[in-house]
Amino acid sequence: MIQQLADWLVYGLLEMDAATRWGTAVNFFVYDTMKITVILFVISFIMGIINAYFPIERLRHFLTTHKLYGLDYFLAALFGGITPFCSCSSVPYSLALSKAEFH
Repeated sequence: MIQQLADWLVYGLLEMDAATRWGTAVNFFVYDTMKITVILFVISFIMGIINAYFPIERLRHFLTTHKLYGLDYFLAALFGGITPFCSCSSVPYSLALSKAEFH
């Protein structure tokens, strides 16, 4: 769906040739920009829901008050790993997504 939209935008609306390097480069840029934007919006939406219903203070309180014998560190690392949304991790994450093939 996103690829068809990018094709229509680049080849139909901008009337670029698909056989040229410039046309394929612009198509790739438009497609990846739209794909990463959609993924970041979805991640932001999910993180907004998680932050609204599961505040960080509640998680911190749970991890510090229960004796989990090392599992608390694992859970903290796991929660931090599945929610990589800061400027330090969103740039490498976006670069990794741009290299991945989502067809």
